[in-house]
Amino acid sequence: MPNPIYAKAPLAQTWTGFYAGVNVGGGISTNSLTNAQAPTQVGDSPALGITVTSGNTNGAVGGVQVGYNFQNGPVVYGIEGEFDGSSLQGHNLYRSFGASGDVNIKTNWIATVTGRIGAMFHNDTLLYAKGGVAFDNNSFSITAQNPFSSGAYPKTSETRVGWTMGFGAEYMIGSNWTAKLEYDYLDFGGKNLAFATGTDTNSFTTTAAFSATSNQQMHTVKAGLNYKLY
Repeated sequence: MPNPIYAKAPLAQTWTGFYAGVNVGGGISTNSLTNAQAPTQVGDSPALGITVTSGNTNGAVGGVQVGYNFQNGPVVYGIEGEFDGSSLQGHNLYRSFGASGDVNIKTNWIATVTGRIGAMFHNDTLLYAKGGVAFDNNSFSITAQNPFSSGAYPKTSETRVGWTMGFGAEYMIGSNWTAKLEYDYLDFGGKNLAFATGTDTNSFTTTAAFSATSNQQMHTVKAGLNYKLY
């Protein structure tokens, strides 16, 4: 009688290990600018009260992520760092006491450091939540005008720190590859910005320097691909 042939049992897939990958998606950001004096020309009377301008920016985001997962039974937890370039951009219009203008806001990059925790389903799908610290960098360009002249302010850039939380699903394609879909909310609160003296269409005057408080909240949806290094 021939000896029986035993099939080798497949190795169990595990989420434990270092991984790196890429992501791409889109986002929308709500931005508001609040200041006690509207951007007017030197010599004008200061604007009274509070000027508020708000609007949305939108665009694409994409970049890279690295992280480490630990698996304990069906529970998977770990840490992840992510850096994305951004094309989020938009215009906010303001009008106050005879002065009006345009605020152009562009988000240049977004970075996060988060913890992740989730549960595994059907041995190949991970549903997870995440949360942690967020960073981004924005550029602001302002033009101002009144009935007599118009001007522009030098571009102002700032980097801010906030918080983020999100959730997603990740599917194990093979022993090393995974694909994911993720939503994130990012809140950067308010930050004071200083706009320096700018140029005016009239040769004898300049736009007056002023400060404003900028508030920003952001939503992103991204798809990603990860490769488990070991």
